[in-house]
Amino acid sequence: MKTADWLRLLIALLLAGVTSYGLLHFGFGAAGAWLLGTAASTLFFSTAGGAYRLGFAAVAVVPPFLINRASELGADWRLYRVTRSPSQAFQDMFLDSAEKTSLAFGMFVALPLIIVWAVNYRSYKRERLTKPPSQGD
Repeated sequence: MKTADWLRLLIALLLAGVTSYGLLHFGFGAAGAWLLGTAASTLFFSTAGGAYRLGFAAVAVVPPFLINRASELGADWRLYRVTRSPSQAFQDMFLDSAEKTSLAFGMFVALPLIIVWAVNYRSYKRERLTKPPSQGD
């Protein structure tokens, strides 16, 4: 990897860390920090991601998703567990949690990665079209 790629990786890790930390401490709330990190990551890696833009975008958006879902599932578990047995609490929160998790994954992980992938695909397609043919052809 080139120096620029190492800098992009550092930025991806910083975005993941700030967004993950922001979920708990910045006062935006989970959705605000998540949206901020997702939008910033998608915009940055779509425009300045380089050859590894899809991987860097994944590094930036997947850890906050996992941390957010783990903290929300823990909070839901504590809420449901107060008045129910463990099996009943799990049963009651399962469908609601599965629905929220799939929706959050689609909005905050899959959609940004699809956008970055599309930009990456278009970028490589454009490079191939503008690249002069080799002399041996």
